[in-house]
Amino acid sequence: MSDSCSGDPERLAQIGHIQGCGYLFAVQETTTGYPSGLRIVTVSQNIMEAPWVQGSSESDILGKDLGDMLREECVQTVRSLVTRYTQASQPRNDRISPKVNRTTADVYSCPAAAHAGLVPGEEEDPTKAAFTFTLTGSDPGVYLVEVERKHGPHSARAHHTPGLLQMTDLMGCIPVGSNSLVSTAALCDALAENMPAYERVIVYRFAPDGHGEVIHECIKRGFQVESSFLGCHFPASDIPPIARRLLKLKGVTFIADTSGQRVAISSIPERATTPLDLSRSALRAPSPCHEQYLRNMGVRASMAVAITVGGELWGNINFHAYTRAVHPSCEERILAETTVAITGALIMHYERQEIATTALALSRMLGRLKDYPRVNDFLSMEHQALRDILEVDTIVLYEHSRSTTVYGKKDISLTLSECIELLNGDGPGETLFFRSLEAKGVAFFSVNTFLVVFLRGRIADQIKWAGNPDASMHDGAIVGPRASFQQFMGTPAVPFKLWSQATTDLLNMVRRGFSSKIYADALPAAQQETFAHVSHELRTPFHGVMGSLEMLEEGHGTMDAEEQLGTIHSAVRCGKSMLSTLDDILDIAKNRNNTEVARRRFAASSPILLAVDAMKPFAITESVGLTAETGPPDDAFEVVGDMRRVKTVVQNLVNNAIKFTPREGKVAASHRVFDSLQDATDWWTKETNRFEASTWIGSPTSDMTDSATEGTSRAARWHVYCVEDSGVGVLPADLPHLVAAYKQVSHGVQKSYAGTGLGLHICKAHVEAMFGALGIASTFAEEGKSGGTLFSVVLPLCSVEEEGAVDDVGDDTEKAVTKTTSTPFCHNIGSRKIALVVVDDHKVNVKLIEHKIRRHFRGSGADVQVLSATDGLMALDVQTAARHARVGGSGGLVLAGIFMDFHLPNLDGIECTRRIRVLEAANGWPRVTICGCTADVTEGVRNSFQDAGGDEVILKPWRPGQVERACNVMVAKALDDEHQSGVAGI
Repeated sequence: MSDSCSGDPERLAQIGHIQGCGYLFAVQETTTGYPSGLRIVTVSQNIMEAPWVQGSSESDILGKDLGDMLREECVQTVRSLVTRYTQASQPRNDRISPKVNRTTADVYSCPAAAHAGLVPGEEEDPTKAAFTFTLTGSDPGVYLVEVERKHGPHSARAHHTPGLLQMTDLMGCIPVGSNSLVSTAALCDALAENMPAYERVIVYRFAPDGHGEVIHECIKRGFQVESSFLGCHFPASDIPPIARRLLKLKGVTFIADTSGQRVAISSIPERATTPLDLSRSALRAPSPCHEQYLRNMGVRASMAVAITVGGELWGNINFHAYTRAVHPSCEERILAETTVAITGALIMHYERQEIATTALALSRMLGRLKDYPRVNDFLSMEHQALRDILEVDTIVLYEHSRSTTVYGKKDISLTLSECIELLNGDGPGETLFFRSLEAKGVAFFSVNTFLVVFLRGRIADQIKWAGNPDASMHDGAIVGPRASFQQFMGTPAVPFKLWSQATTDLLNMVRRGFSSKIYADALPAAQQETFAHVSHELRTPFHGVMGSLEMLEEGHGTMDAEEQLGTIHSAVRCGKSMLSTLDDILDIAKNRNNTEVARRRFAASSPILLAVDAMKPFAITESVGLTAETGPPDDAFEVVGDMRRVKTVVQNLVNNAIKFTPREGKVAASHRVFDSLQDATDWWTKETNRFEASTWIGSPTSDMTDSATEGTSRAARWHVYCVEDSGVGVLPADLPHLVAAYKQVSHGVQKSYAGTGLGLHICKAHVEAMFGALGIASTFAEEGKSGGTLFSVVLPLCSVEEEGAVDDVGDDTEKAVTKTTSTPFCHNIGSRKIALVVVDDHKVNVKLIEHKIRRHFRGSGADVQVLSATDGLMALDVQTAARHARVGGSGGLVLAGIFMDFHLPNLDGIECTRRIRVLEAANGWPRVTICGCTADVTEGVRNSFQDAGGDEVILKPWRPGQVERACNVMVAKALDDEHQSGVAGI
């Protein structure tokens, strides 16, 4: 509607008139004083014109019993209609399973009207005497009864009353396998042919934003008309929400004559001030604004039938008559409503089918992504089809800090700053976001380094307006049917086509497809970078191992025993450091860097001494001077903390310092102790004045647990572990990024210096776990200027005296390698032989464990046999032969245990273990101890081994004493089992 109608909105309860093509009365149920139980409370003021009504005025009827106006059989019929309608209004809980989900009913929902054909009068001509009575609800306890002639002079059809067969004929006009548009168009044509009183029938489709479009038009054959509504778009205001709700509620609305008589209604005195709810009345008069709108278009009569799909108003079929009044009978309206309702169900089916077909087409298109080197190439070739499927005007692909590529309409695009705004405004991620930018609809997501944006332009720019199909019939009229077009084009209520749920689902398909492609393309490069970093972290301690071995090889025959032993110590420590680094990398991969911090006592200066000792071979190889600065008395006392973490941090810092220091440069590791955090901070501030830039990562006083805060408050000293080098330095902008996992920064101009790997990230994780902080200060080495970097780790460590008694279970690296960690064997075996089986496909591993076993039992007097197998099938045979090697008495062979590798040829260790347990159960053999001996650290494999019947698991490389302790457990259990069974041999 135009603005002139905005002051006269259509109200459901404010139009107290009906059309003059029928009669209306309202009855109220009552229990006393009325034989029929129904009291007449309202009548239309034309009721006295009905041929079957007796009396001189409405007052003769109002307030009377229904039987005073109708014959007995008619009263009984109306009574039955009331009962039927009342029952339909009540929930049928007795017939509905309690498992059925019930939703709250729409406030405007109601049962279907009840109909009956009656002859209320005494006329002899049945065609003139037959009326249709329609009963529907109104106010609580009040029912509307509408009375219309079954055959009137203004019916929509010229022939017989429609029936079920006629509806079948109408539905048969819809082609098999059609779509929504074809179905509604076919039904529109069929209805136009069956209701020739209407000269124009159109299908009106609602858009998601509320505006409508005429998608089909049928004009009566022979009717002279020059205009066409096909393709015309109407703004949402032309059919207000209240009118749409009314159409959906009633299913059918009609206006018999836009210039016809409007009949008021009269009520009993006690209801005179309460407007009667006529919203469900088929005869209810339209709003004057609506009538005026139609008259200005030259329309004499109209009918609208709602097309409801999935509970929502999809559109309607409008019937317009220009030459005469048309009063469609109740049967004709039911015919139209029923056939359109069935068509609505077909439309829902077609739309779902169309969604599935579109999704399949999009899936096939996305499947071709693999055929293109990049997403850019895919869009270059496929963007037109993709835009058609998604119903978008433009696709924008933005690579962070690189370029913006536009596919589609160049005038509907985004600037570089707008792309950056999208990234920063909604927290970019792989989730689909929606925005509005200058009347453009925006849907976007980001993947890795890409931002993908889909744009829709203004609706008014996309729609081809039809102009004025019909000239205004009344010059100067306040309602102009085309004025609303100009209003819509100027200021549309919704600037762009809204994103439907179906389109959102399709966009998410594109998002997932693009994500897979982009990540797949980036994976090789990312893997290469990751492997390079991991290699760096492993090669660092490996340098120490190889350097020590090379020193032993070169110094063979010239090095004294003490020097050789010291070199061996360095190699062992580097090997343990490499194993520790592997554990740290696994922790990062599993997000387990927040593991519990150990509390063991150690010498405060030992991390410096051990790290320098371990890295000295590497420093010698690189021709870098490496020194340790510690001095009494501050470094003489012991502290309580996680020795392994502290040593790992210091060793990683020393490693990086050596790597980025040129030949003949210097690296110094030192340890300082301060009485308070403020003293440590003041020292750091003073030291950083020597450098170009500095940063402080983490805070030793924030994000602590209660226990950590308590421990920090008890800390007698703040310990600062420093590593300073004279290397190339770091650019100031790169300092905050040094500790990022797998992050590379540029050290100087030489590419050989690029990359810090996981080392500093692991350092940061360890320092944060111990509630410390990491300071970095650096001067970048430019031409004519020396560089260097200082790393300082500040940790709160308690002294042993303040912490209390703590077991001295320090790190193994603090102990001499020659000191045995194994437990002496002390069982009385006698003359019996002990058999231990080693299953491993690597001969070196078999040799190593055999050496450990024989050395462990040396001097015990035991006759130990080490049997070996290189695959699972061989292991089954070996253990079976050992069990059968029994000679009785005191000389029997005791199968004490099996060391089982997991990854074996022919039959893996887990399956071999399972089969051994089956053989034991089948033959009554004692349960032998099976110790897993593997380098596989995954928890799932360990669980599978134990589920198969395995016992303890020791990981390669073995820590000192692990194999020996396992041997003790195996022999002790075997002898105990033998003793309890009372059998001399197995």
